[in-house]
Amino acid sequence: MGSIAIKLISAEPPMLHMHIRDQNWLIFGKMTPIVQKQLAITSNFPQTKVIWWSGESLTPELLNAVEPEIAIASSNTIDPATVQLLQNNKTELYWTGHDGAIEWTPKKGFQTTLETVNNDAKLM
Repeated sequence: MGSIAIKLISAEPPMLHMHIRDQNWLIFGKMTPIVQKQLAITSNFPQTKVIWWSGESLTPELLNAVEPEIAIASSNTIDPATVQLLQNNKTELYWTGHDGAIEWTPKKGFQTTLETVNNDAKLM
């Protein structure tokens, strides 16, 4: 699979950067909206392919600063306003409570282990 580089960007607020092949991933821990807005202004985020977070609210400022192509929520529910922001930005969204495990391979990209039966699955 090649090399993977992992770097702790910040312990507080918790933020991790992973570089997998040619993809940058950002993993966010729990952050208040105020902290998210501050990060959007003060941080110089790399061009980000994937964000991975808890499914809680993400601010428009943070999402606009990061501009992810793909968002993965490790949760049974996702904040509906965040879902709307991601959809408006045409960000591909996966969440474990809806899709099961999410797998990425260089040849097939992202795949889920569960098939969606109900497109109106509960967001929150």
